[in-house]
Amino acid sequence: MQMKNPKQLGYAALGVLAIVAMFMLMENEKDPKQIPSAQKAKEITQDAEKKVSASQLDQDVAKNMAVGQVILMASCLGKQGAIPREKMGDYISAAVERQGISRADLHRKWDFYWGFAKRAEEREGTSCLD
Repeated sequence: MQMKNPKQLGYAALGVLAIVAMFMLMENEKDPKQIPSAQKAKEITQDAEKKVSASQLDQDVAKNMAVGQVILMASCLGKQGAIPREKMGDYISAAVERQGISRADLHRKWDFYWGFAKRAEEREGTSCLD
């Protein structure tokens, strides 16, 4: 078949392009890497939220470790006589208030923080909490 009319040639080229485009679209739909933009945005948002919550968790652990370290330090200072033993609670409370922990919260969660103090004592090789 021979095409003499340029219009016929143009229509044939458009037909071929349409078929190629259709196959490309079908392949993109099969490709699992191609995620619709709304779903991709949702996944990015979820990943960001996970990073924020992980960061918050890291900050909480660091804060708890700092409270344990303060308890250990005050205990060691009290044991050495550097601070009066009856004032150890005041020193601990004042130090953890800077961390955003009230005296009531410290008292309520004392056993929890004591565990962090014991681990700090093990790391440092002291025997101040006895």
